[in-house]
Amino acid sequence: MDKAVINQLPIESLRGKRVFVRIDADIEQPANGSRVDEDKLRAALPTLEYLAAMAARVVVGIHLGAPGGIPVDALRVNAVAERLSLLIGKKVRKLDEAIGRNALAAVTEMRDGEIIVLENLRFYPGEDANDVEFARDLAKLCDVYCNDAFSLAHRGTASTVAITRHVRPAAAGLELARELTMLEPVLDKPEPPSVGLVAGARIEEKLPILENLLPKLNRLFIGGALSFAFLKAQGQEIGAARVSEALLPLAEGLLYQAEKKVEIILPEDFIVVQANLFRVFESSGRRIPVPHSKPVLASELLPSELGVDIGPRTLKRIKQLIDGAHTLFWNGPLGIWEIAPFAAGTREVARALLDGQRVRRSVVCGDSLARAIRSFDLPFEQMRHLTTGGDSVLQLVAGKPLPAVAALDNEVDLIAPVKKHPNKILLAVDGSAPSLEAARKIGGLVDTEGAEINLLYVQKPAEVGSEKKPMDAESKRRRELERRLDAERVVAAANGPLARQGLVSRRQIVVEGDPASEILKFADEMGVELIAMGSHGRTGVLGFFLGSVSRKVLDHARCPVMIARVPGQQQTEF
Repeated sequence: MDKAVINQLPIESLRGKRVFVRIDADIEQPANGSRVDEDKLRAALPTLEYLAAMAARVVVGIHLGAPGGIPVDALRVNAVAERLSLLIGKKVRKLDEAIGRNALAAVTEMRDGEIIVLENLRFYPGEDANDVEFARDLAKLCDVYCNDAFSLAHRGTASTVAITRHVRPAAAGLELARELTMLEPVLDKPEPPSVGLVAGARIEEKLPILENLLPKLNRLFIGGALSFAFLKAQGQEIGAARVSEALLPLAEGLLYQAEKKVEIILPEDFIVVQANLFRVFESSGRRIPVPHSKPVLASELLPSELGVDIGPRTLKRIKQLIDGAHTLFWNGPLGIWEIAPFAAGTREVARALLDGQRVRRSVVCGDSLARAIRSFDLPFEQMRHLTTGGDSVLQLVAGKPLPAVAALDNEVDLIAPVKKHPNKILLAVDGSAPSLEAARKIGGLVDTEGAEINLLYVQKPAEVGSEKKPMDAESKRRRELERRLDAERVVAAANGPLARQGLVSRRQIVVEGDPASEILKFADEMGVELIAMGSHGRTGVLGFFLGSVSRKVLDHARCPVMIARVPGQQQTEF
C-alpha cells in the first residue's frame, strides 16, 4: 500500500476542515425494496467515525442505482442518511442536491464533527462521464478528499478520479486501505503452499483472473458452472450443463499453461437434479418444491442430470486443499447457494476455512460469495478477509490497475520509529479511534517476521443493560446477525493498520463479557508479552461504555500494557 491514508494526515489538516468522503452502499441485487447495502455501509463507518472524532466536517458522496443522469425519486439517498444516523449514533443530515449554491452554503455552515450526505451523485450525467466541470463543482465543497469506496475503485468517475485533480490532499479511507493491504500479500507474493478456489459461470470473464493467478499458485481448484468447460475440454461427461464449443479452446489453453507447473483440480462429483424438473422449478419463480437431488460421480453424469452443487468427495478434497495451504484465494460460490439445499458445498467450505489452522493469509471475494457467506449461520466476522470489493478485486487479480487508487496521493509516512519490544501481543479492539491507533503503534514495537498478534474484541452480553423480553426465533436470528456484523466491522478495521505494516493477526477472537476481565484472562491464557489497547473507546454498534477498563487492565495485568490515544494525545506504556 503506497498511497496516503486518511489517518496518516496531520490532525491540523483535518480539524475544522471539510472532508469529502466517497463511499459506496449500492446493492447489486435489491431485495425487499431496499437499495442500501448494509455491509458496504458498515465498512465505511471506521473512516466516518474517525473523521468525526478528529473534528472534521464530513461531506459524504454516494450513489444508488443507475438513474442515467437524471433525478429519480426512488433512488434518492435519504435511507443512507437515516441508516448512518442509527449506526453512528448521531444525526446525519441529507441534502437535496450534490452541487450548486445550496449545497455549498450547507457545507460552509457545517460544525466540526458534523456529517452531511449529498444527494445521489448519479443524478448528474457528469458523474459517470468523469466530467471535469462536475468534478470541479464537487471540489468546491471540500478542503480534503478521501476515497473509501473500494468496490468502485475499478471505475473512473468524477467523484473518484477527476475530483483528485482539484483537491489535495487526496487520501485513501481506512476501508479502502485495509482492502488493498490485505490483498497485496496474497496477490503479489503469496506464501506457499498457495491455493486458489475459483468458481463462476462464464469462462471468458474468469480467464484473465485464472491466467494471472496461475504463476502464483501451487494448486487451483476450478468449480461451479465454470468447471464444466474444463471437464468437457478433458473429454469428460458434463450432464445437462451447457458449454459453448467456441469456449473450449480457452479452457484447453489454460490447462496447457498449467501443465507441470500448477496442479489443476476439478470436481470429482456433483449434487445433481433432473434438468427438466429444475427448469420447471425455475419457471415457477422457485415457488414450487425444490426437485429431488442426489450425489453423482463426475464420470457418471447422465445427459438428463444437472449439477447444482459440489458433491461429498469434492468437498473432502477441498478441505484437504485448505488444510495444506498457507495462502488461499477464493472467488465465487460452488453451487446455487440461493436455493437452500444447494448451498451446502459453499457453506461447508466456508466453515472449513474458518476452522483452518494452517491458512495464514486468505482472501474471499465476489459479491455473490460474500452475500452467501454472510447469510450462513457462521461466525463470518472471524474470516481473515471477506472483501466487499467485487469487481475491484477481480480487476486487481487480473493484473489491471485501479483508476481510483492511482488517482490518490502517494503515502506520507508519519509513524515515528519506536524501540522494538515483545513479539507476542494481545491487541484489544473495540472499533474506536484509540483502538485503531493502538493497532498502528504495534508496527513500531515488533519485527514483522515472527510476530504473533492476537485480536480480541469483547462484546456486551445480549442481556446486559437491556430489558429481558421473550424473543422469537427470527428476532434472535436478526440480533445475532447484527452482533456478528458489528464484530466483523471492528475486527476488519483493526486488521487494516496491521496489514499496512506487514503484520497479520494470528487469531481473531470475539467473546462476550466484561472487557477488562476478558482481556486479562486471555492475556494470561496466551502468555502474551504485551497488551495493546486504546483508551476512552467504545464497542461499535451495540455500544459498551468502557469506563475504567484501561485502568483495571493496568492495575491487574501480569505483563506490560500499552495504552494508545488518538494522535495529539499522550501514549502510555506500563
